[in-house]
Amino acid sequence: MVRSVTNEEFISHLTTLYSDSASSGSVYLTSKRLTYAPLLADQKDAQGDSSMASTSSASTSSYPLLFRLTDGKSTPSKVALSTQVSASALAGFQEMLSSTLRTCLSGCLRKRDKAKERKSDKVVAARKKKDEELGGWKGVAKVGKKRGAGHRQHQRAQKRAMKLRKEEKVQAAKSKASGGASSGEGVAVAKAGGEGTSAAGQAQQPAAAAASGASKKKPKKKGGKK
Repeated sequence: MVRSVTNEEFISHLTTLYSDSASSGSVYLTSKRLTYAPLLADQKDAQGDSSMASTSSASTSSYPLLFRLTDGKSTPSKVALSTQVSASALAGFQEMLSSTLRTCLSGCLRKRDKAKERKSDKVVAARKKKDEELGGWKGVAKVGKKRGAGHRQHQRAQKRAMKLRKEEKVQAAKSKASGGASSGEGVAVAKAGGEGTSAAGQAQQPAAAAASGASKKKPKKKGGKK
């Protein structure tokens, strides 16, 4: 049967349950919103919790939250607790709950094996160096034999060569895209420069035409009629 406790008691029981389940066991923590006013102390539902009946009328009032805690056991010693948190006290309760969960779960996290990470980095670097010595994916594809001894090695080399070839294609596509963008900008600049040159040439054409017209005019002869 679910036993209702206060918010502080709920946090305390959560810490105790986590410490008891450190070596073996599980802890189940759930929450949901209460959609109706709680019943009286002597009126409980089948699970021992307050009623969750919904109302059809629209309401702007705030509702409390119901938090449940259990160890998931089906024995008589099963731990099953619940607490109601009002909307005004929700921020403080969530802060206490998150702090407790961080403290309890910090010991359950797996520690990083830095030595293993360094070893894997060395293996990757050595493999890349070997691929470069073989001449890329084409050289890697020739490792081993198709039949007989070295067949397994040849299969692994084929998979490695396919992977290297895909990576090479991706790098080529990226470099081509970046080169195309830069060349496009250069063409645009050159085009703009050409337009400026043509505009200047067009501006100079009328002046040159006027000068040539002036030079073609014949000077008038001076003198009176005889």
